[in-house]
Amino acid sequence: MSEEKKEGYELLQTKVSTKAAERLNRIARNRGTTTYGLIQLVCQFLIRTASGEYNLSDEINRLLTLFHLEPGWKDAYNSCDPTADTEIAQEILILQQPGRRGFGAVMVNKPFMGAWTETECVDDIIERIIEVCAPGVYKRLKRLCEIHESESILELLVLLTDAQVIVDLDEANRQEIQQADNIMSNGRAMVYGARTRRKKHYDPDTMPQQIVFEDFERDLGTEQLDEMEGLHHDTR
Repeated sequence: MSEEKKEGYELLQTKVSTKAAERLNRIARNRGTTTYGLIQLVCQFLIRTASGEYNLSDEINRLLTLFHLEPGWKDAYNSCDPTADTEIAQEILILQQPGRRGFGAVMVNKPFMGAWTETECVDDIIERIIEVCAPGVYKRLKRLCEIHESESILELLVLLTDAQVIVDLDEANRQEIQQADNIMSNGRAMVYGARTRRKKHYDPDTMPQQIVFEDFERDLGTEQLDEMEGLHHDTR
């Protein structure tokens, strides 16, 4: 039995490109660990997420879409493999013109035979970027294109964006209406459980038939009446 087996561990080895090793060392230093410890953390992450033995959160499931490689894990493109030859299959260029604003995009294709071709079709460029960089997301978007009968992912994104804007506007209107329902006719906010009795206001039709005067008002009225009667008798 090997010494590793006796100690309860297995020695896993691999080779990576010099560029990948430099980047891993820099990441490890920035995280306060070593490349050895960093690789162990990666192994732990893969066991917890890709083994199918644990319940995963929505965030981790979204992250795992980056590992959904179309050709499978064995034959997939791997930038860390120092033994694999790398060549250009396509180029997506962002172009600009001196003295002018904005940018343009062009995708240059390398055919199996013949001359290189290029396209400025935004739909094709966007689809290709998503297909290469996030193949799992690309598959989900293509299924949504079929459901919503969209001709391209760009058309689908516009549709989904417009739909979300409508949802946000409906929610804002609902909150505004709900706030308006809590406002009384006097402009004050209605508080649940508080008294809402207000001072009565009268008009000629709603004025009470009997008006009760205070004592001083009643005395003043009697004196004025006596004076008016005295003036009437003097004129006679």
